[in-house]
Amino acid sequence: MTENTLMTSETVTSESTAEPQASPQPGTGRPADNLSASPAAPHEPTADKPEKPAVPEKYDDFIMPENVTLDPQASQELKGLAKEYSLTQTQAQKAADLGAKMMQKWTSQQTEAITRAQTEWMSSAKSDTEFGGGKLQENLGLARKALDTFGTPKLTQLLEGSGLGNYPEIIRAFYRAGKAISADRFVSGEAGFTDTRHAAEKLYPDQSKS
Repeated sequence: MTENTLMTSETVTSESTAEPQASPQPGTGRPADNLSASPAAPHEPTADKPEKPAVPEKYDDFIMPENVTLDPQASQELKGLAKEYSLTQTQAQKAADLGAKMMQKWTSQQTEAITRAQTEWMSSAKSDTEFGGGKLQENLGLARKALDTFGTPKLTQLLEGSGLGNYPEIIRAFYRAGKAISADRFVSGEAGFTDTRHAAEKLYPDQSKS
């Protein structure tokens, strides 16, 4: 009885102190891997990061294309915006170039629109039922007379420079004024009239030649 007891005790002690074995993976008979252990990541050398381009303390004046002038206030606003977004001088200049390009495109579109409008005005004036047609040149002479009589050199310059001198309603107004004063005031050789006629002839050139 004693020997059996000791043997049983030793057997229990031996089994209790033995290192536990991993349970086999189902269907393989092999011990399962220790899932709690993670493999060490390989060491990778840290690459040197490129330095960021320097942001100037003060931006140089921007270079504009020919015939383009950057307003001083707009230039300062652009520099402030460049500083806010940490742009380099090169990046800020590219922004200025883009603005100049857009402005040139807008100006070109405006010029084309004005030219197109003036062409349409002249066409309408030539076919106007009141002063156009076969008596266009005669009626433009009446309009020139009214411009010489009531207008000023600055008004003539404005009508020429803006192209408004070709606008049918402008011609109509001067034509009617010319008719109103032609009977009692127009004399072809009157002193002073010939001197002021030149500017008006530029405003209303001979339409038969166009």
